[in-house]
Amino acid sequence: GGGGGGGGACDENSAGATNMPARGAKARGATARGGKEGGGKEGGKASRKRPAAEAADEGGGAAGGGKKKTKKGGGAAAEEEAVAQVAFSLSSDTNLWQTAFSAATELAKLEGKVSICSDELPGERVSHLVVTQEPRRTLKVLHAISRGIKIVTAEWVLRSFEARRWLPTEPYIALQPSPVPGRQLDGARFFLGPSLAKFSEKQLRDLVHVAGGVPTAQARAQYVVGTNRKLEGQERVTEEAIISQILGETDELERVPPSQPPPGAAAAETQEEGDGESDSEEF
Repeated sequence: GGGGGGGGACDENSAGATNMPARGAKARGATARGGKEGGGKEGGKASRKRPAAEAADEGGGAAGGGKKKTKKGGGAAAEEEAVAQVAFSLSSDTNLWQTAFSAATELAKLEGKVSICSDELPGERVSHLVVTQEPRRTLKVLHAISRGIKIVTAEWVLRSFEARRWLPTEPYIALQPSPVPGRQLDGARFFLGPSLAKFSEKQLRDLVHVAGGVPTAQARAQYVVGTNRKLEGQERVTEEAIISQILGETDELERVPPSQPPPGAAAAETQEEGDGESDSEEF
């Protein structure tokens, strides 16, 4: 599937990185139809799509996220997308994932240096994350936003396959990139308590780290999450506040009122680390 996998990051040394053809749906004949991406309504959309004119190469902090010039026709210079590694967050639409993954794999074979990240969290080498038209707030998307990776719709892959080259991403940007990739949490120090509702402790620690925050012991923390216990001068925040800050939905971390218990305090079950589904779940 396009969303499962362990908790590791996919990079050039990962077992999830491949440029071999994918099993499943044949890429040839893949068109822009691709069905209605995302398969129905999905609550908690990560962000609004940005206008194409504003999407040009902002926040391209990921490796290979820029563009290269290549000459075509009568010597005219045309812009061509520079692609290093492509990852996917399409678990809500298995058919679309199979088609887009197969198309990207075939195109990667033509490009030679491009690799495809099948099912791990996007790492430093990933340049593009492919999502549905209305992206969900998955762990993959949060990591991509934190790393400055371009987040594009599956249409980009399908159209690129038809053109036999990676097309510019402007018309296919799915989420507005962060103006401060890797610095959304700006060095803030977090103590991660035991009562987390949305993430496992490892998932939140890794996410805070890639977004520029510092997971630390409680004595050194500015903020505590997942616990009622805080020391003098510390503020309580929720996992949702951290997500909103990473996505640029808020200007600063929203504090929890003193009387409000942490969201995960009354949970009957806690999420285990590395459960195989966490990076595709919506937060």
